Amino acid sequence: MAFSHALRRVAAGRVCPSMDERPPIRIAPSLLEARALRSIIEEFVTRDGTELSGLETKVAEVHALLEQGVVELWFDPETSTCNIVSA
Repeated sequence: MAFSHALRRVAAGRVCPSMDERPPIRIAPSLLEARALRSIIEEFVTRDGTELSGLETKVAEVHALLEQGVVELWFDPETSTCNIVSA
């Protein structure tokens, strides 16, 4: 379970997930089309005002880390966002 998801439950005073909560889902990069995966990686590496210089290098590095299993791709249905986190 993603830390932020668990933190929201604790902050709301709930210890157990309710039936209406949807937990984050790990997405295997191989299930995505190359263009979709690249878009997710680009959005990730340019988050929070990251400079666009070296974009290709950053995208290639994150893509390699995904392929090696060092990081994982997760989708949070509560926020409809994707995140790349350490495996």
